[in-house]
Amino acid sequence: MTYYEKLNEELRNEGVPEHEFMGEKGQPLDSLVNTKISAKPFRQILIKYLEILKGKELEMVIRALSEKGMKDVSNKLLVILNNNEKYPNLALWSVGNALSLIDDKTTYSEVLQICKTSKFGASRQMLMKTLRKMNNEESFEVLIESLKDESIRGHAIDELRKWGDVRALKPIENTKVIEGLFEAKAKKKAIEKLKNGS
Repeated sequence: MTYYEKLNEELRNEGVPEHEFMGEKGQPLDSLVNTKISAKPFRQILIKYLEILKGKELEMVIRALSEKGMKDVSNKLLVILNNNEKYPNLALWSVGNALSLIDDKTTYSEVLQICKTSKFGASRQMLMKTLRKMNNEESFEVLIESLKDESIRGHAIDELRKWGDVRALKPIENTKVIEGLFEAKAKKKAIEKLKNGS
């Protein structure tokens, strides 16, 4: 039995149902990722496997743990992100997304540093939302700086629109975007909102 099968067996024994989708039967972990079942009661089981699994299997565990309030997970996710060379074939976007959804205020200073560091690339996209939630001058400036980074530009524009600070208008207007991509639509919406102040 593989570690992944063991994980699913443990979840099954704890009462997590199998996930059925379009006639296909999935594993209990699929249920935690793809339905509204909260992973909180099973967090200790899932956390144990964060240390063991790799690649797509690890990504599934991270996606299951991507739930507001999973604060005991956020520091472990930061370790994964900061040591990403140890995790080949792991989509790091899922780690950034999990950190954003968990929204652990005690990790805000580390998240700020990650958002400033270009080597993290697109894994920072969803963390642009965390910068907006931080709601301070430094996080605002990091969002403005992020307009220069094509891997997170669209998300930075979108969060600056939601922030609603008119100081972002000129930098957004001066940001070159690629038509047809999310960033172009985000830029148009942001300029409209910031100009109208609505």
